Order: sequence, then C-alpha cells, then structure tokens
Amino acid sequence: MVVKKRARSERDKQKRKEKLLKTAWRLYKKNKGQMPTVLQIAERAGLSKGAVYLYFKTKEEIFLQLYVHQLREWFEHVDVALLNHPGSITAKELAAIMTQYVIDNPLLLKMGSIARGVLEEKTDEQIVIETKMQVANLLEDCGRQINEKFPDVNISDAARLDLHIY
Repeated sequence: MVVKKRARSERDKQKRKEKLLKTAWRLYKKNKGQMPTVLQIAERAGLSKGAVYLYFKTKEEIFLQLYVHQLREWFEHVDVALLNHPGSITAKELAAIMTQYVIDNPLLLKMGSIARGVLEEKTDEQIVIETKMQVANLLEDCGRQINEKFPDVNISDAARLDLHIY
C-alpha cells in the first residue's frame, strides 16, 4: 500500500474525496453494480482504510454520493441536450433524450433502487437528508431547463417528469 501525505488544505481534502469517489465508481462498474468494500476502495486509492473513514462515515455514504454524482451527470446530459437542440423540442424528443441516457447507463437504475431502500436504513439520518436535498436541487435545476423549452410546464411538473422517466 502506498502511504500518502495527509491532505491538510480544504482543496487537498476535496481532491482526496473526489479520488475516493472515482475509485469507488470504477470498482462499482468493474463489479457490475456490486458496491466495493471500504478496504478495496482504500487499497485501490493507495490509502489506508482508516483514511477513507476521514471522508465518509460508512460505505453506504460513499454509495449515496456516487448516486448523486450519477444523477448529476444524467441531468447535465439532459441540460446540454436541451441547450444544444436547435429551436423547439417536442415532448417525444425530450423523453427520448432522457430515457436514452438511462438505457446507456444501466447502473443508474440499479443505484436508484438500492439507494431508496436498503442504504437509507443503514445511513446516518443527516446524510440521508443531505442526499435527498441534493437530489431535490438537481431535479429542480433540470425542471428549470425543461421549463425554458416548455414554458407551459411548470418547474414542479418538469421535476416530476424527471422522476417518472427515471
């Protein structure tokens, strides 16, 4: 195992946390949707298991952060598609954009089903609340983008559309 210097600055701590999440995501994909252990994440990142716990209280917290990150990527994909779409867009085209991403990224669905049930029971309530707030903010942001293309659809309805497609 590689021993690395302790991250002291906030910037270094954030970089280390991002590295742990990227490492966990690579292992998650490699294992076809099986969450790696904290030890596997630590070893692959070149850190001790204890160092991982400086950034995340539990393996479930790591998973929830991965889930939020994947949702963010999905919504960013939709946002870019909406911004780059010439002229108006039909509801059918919007649905196709949103569903194609989910089809192309099947682990997103698996993560969603796991996140809503099993993990929330094993995770600190404050972390679950923070995760749900992050997801709500993502839905609202995506809803705004949809509302810009479909002014007759309010942001709340657009956010619900996101949830239904998902």
